[in-house]
Amino acid sequence: MTVYVVHHYWDTPNVGGTEVLGVFASFEDARALIEKSAAKIRAEFDDDLWEEDMTWDELASIHLGGYEQGYLEPATIHSWDIAEQEIQ
Repeated sequence: MTVYVVHHYWDTPNVGGTEVLGVFASFEDARALIEKSAAKIRAEFDDDLWEEDMTWDELASIHLGGYEQGYLEPATIHSWDIAEQEIQ
């Protein structure tokens, strides 16, 4: 059986970490979760925070990146990905 594991990684000027957000039987359900999670983070910040070269949306991942405190300061990064795993 194939399952889809959703991971969230973040690294901000104040804190960093990783978490498993869920395990799904369908890719579509996993994708819906990363879209919802990314939208929630986007809503917490000004739209102009996210740098074009640090932000992308691919089929199995979404990456948001930008500089809250200026270019020479640590970046704010949030990333979600879907990993396909075979289980028995």
